[in-house]
Amino acid sequence: MITNEAVSTSALLLNVFVKLGLVLLLIYSGAIVLRRRQNSGHPLRRKQIQVLETTHLSPHRALHLVRVGDQTYLIGATDQNIQLLSQIEAADSLVAEKEETPHSLALPDFATLFLQSLHKLKVKP
Repeated sequence: MITNEAVSTSALLLNVFVKLGLVLLLIYSGAIVLRRRQNSGHPLRRKQIQVLETTHLSPHRALHLVRVGDQTYLIGATDQNIQLLSQIEAADSLVAEKEETPHSLALPDFATLFLQSLHKLKVKP
């Protein structure tokens, strides 16, 4: 037979775990909110250096297109050295061209492919 003391102990233990879970949830959500506010805060805290594009020439050599503030540079990097190759004057046009280029090829839809395969087989739909 279960006594009142055993029921109250298990209820107390359950109550403690529920409250512990709520406190941990509040800490976790608070950390997420602080991280978001920290990243989107003052303009001086935003990243001033961005790597726009990287092209690997060989396993230990690469070209990097880097934006520092309002200026854009083309640099070459190896394992031992980083070399400024040139400063890009029309950086805005480069970024605009990069954003306009499609990342994937447009593929025909299923109906078009199906009708083309039917015509190859000379079957009327």
